Amino acid sequence: MSNLLIEYRSNKTAHEDIHFHLGEYSCIADSYYLANDIMNRKKQYIFAVGMVIVVFMLPRLKSLYVHWRMVGDLQQHRNLWSEQKLVNYNYALDIVCECGSNTNTPIIVQVRNGKRVSPLRRSTWRIPDPFDAYDTVEKLFQVTQDAIESNVDSVIIKYDATLGYPTQISIDENTETVDDEIGIGASKLHAAR
Repeated sequence: MSNLLIEYRSNKTAHEDIHFHLGEYSCIADSYYLANDIMNRKKQYIFAVGMVIVVFMLPRLKSLYVHWRMVGDLQQHRNLWSEQKLVNYNYALDIVCECGSNTNTPIIVQVRNGKRVSPLRRSTWRIPDPFDAYDTVEKLFQVTQDAIESNVDSVIIKYDATLGYPTQISIDENTETVDDEIGIGASKLHAAR
């Protein structure tokens, strides 16, 4: 059996030779090119690992971007609404959901001093009114914030460009589940005396 002999020789140039001898076979490798080849392989490996990370992280990065953009939009529109200083207003509220009761929407909500004053509907049922959570603009903003922060599968929010209040809130907690979606619409908001 032949032994492997590795000989390292330095010449007067910047390159150094490495001689490999295995029995009758031998080869000479220039250390400059050998080092570059190793560096290129390391760079290729690092690039490949980086690409794998990017490919697997891209959906998560996109999700984070969308989340932070929604948070920014919410704050911007909440500030716009606050600038209106409306505490007395009316608006039409429309809810589409599988809430376990007949919502009979849209309805007109009357808000005075920041609180609902109009009875939304007459009910003989002994269940909470499904409108209670949406009966002021401030509550609509809170529902929007809760949906964004809870990381539900799908949230679509649209705002009134002039007044800033949410005009459409569509929430789907789990896209794989049927009948867990809720759609809330607010429109025709105007100041009241």
